[in-house]
Amino acid sequence: MLPVVSIIAYIGITLLQKIPHFYNYATIEITEDNAPRIYQIAVRMFTILKLLMVVIFMLITMQILQDIFHIFEFMRFWIIWAVLGLEIITMIYSFRKMYANRY
Repeated sequence: MLPVVSIIAYIGITLLQKIPHFYNYATIEITEDNAPRIYQIAVRMFTILKLLMVVIFMLITMQILQDIFHIFEFMRFWIIWAVLGLEIITMIYSFRKMYANRY
């Protein structure tokens, strides 16, 4: 079931990447001058987040399979937290870059 959720989320994010003008940019005013830069940063952010999301689902699935088949090569749970941390860092970096390119 988890791989199906991963595939659906992947497809949803891929479709969302096609329409960056629908994103909520909150405090950043989108103008004709800054739109291409902001949209490029946002699409790149979603690409990285999509990759990291697939990695997280893969790691969780691997852990579940190891538990089911009693494989004792225990995957460290901190790896999942590290990937989640990378997602947060990616979002912070992208938002700061968008804010810097708002003019």
